[in-house]
Amino acid sequence: MSGKWSKKIISDNNLIYYLKYKPEDGKNCYFFILIDARKEKDFLKVIDSDKSFDLMDYGELIDSGMGDEAPDQLTSWIKNWYSK
Repeated sequence: MSGKWSKKIISDNNLIYYLKYKPEDGKNCYFFILIDARKEKDFLKVIDSDKSFDLMDYGELIDSGMGDEAPDQLTSWIKNWYSK
């Protein structure tokens, strides 16, 4: 993945990251991923690099979609569900 941006949205027991991505030949998309705590440092390194990578190597995909931003309702639901 290149052209990416990420933000940690939950940090207590669940490491949830929100990533936005725009492929060179496509439309904007977003991902919510639950990062394996043992792999967080490697994940942060790879998203800051220009290397290609598979999100599933670092955790579990919670949701994804097309568009500039994830819907606010989805972001709120994920924060509430994973903050329990």
